Amino acid sequence: MIFRSDEASVKANAAAEALRKQMQAEIVAALGETRAKEVERNDDYEFQQLRRLATRSELPADTAMKVYDLKEATEASTEKFEQNDQLTDEQRAAARKAIYAEAEKATQTLLGETAFKKYLSNPGVWLRNHN
Repeated sequence: MIFRSDEASVKANAAAEALRKQMQAEIVAALGETRAKEVERNDDYEFQQLRRLATRSELPADTAMKVYDLKEATEASTEKFEQNDQLTDEQRAAARKAIYAEAEKATQTLLGETAFKKYLSNPGVWLRNHN
């Protein structure tokens, strides 16, 4: 087995990331922003699990998409606070806690109590691992 040096690994990872971004840009160019996002979401393992849970729980067809979009919006909002240099660590932590608490309530409303409990055990782990 051949092991690469750290420098070679960094270069290989950078090349792979550049290729991934190029492929994503080509997909967007070919399909448009909305359809490309849909394709990306459908390839996401967490979304697939969420969609199966929603189907098994006999929830409306768009429930998985709503929860997934909520997850993305929550992560984007949190990232904005994390990058704000004007906030203290305590303020960032408080904002993160409030954002995720609201996301948890909204997710529970969308899924209902029974499906929500199941969701938290696997694809919904993002609601618990945000500290």
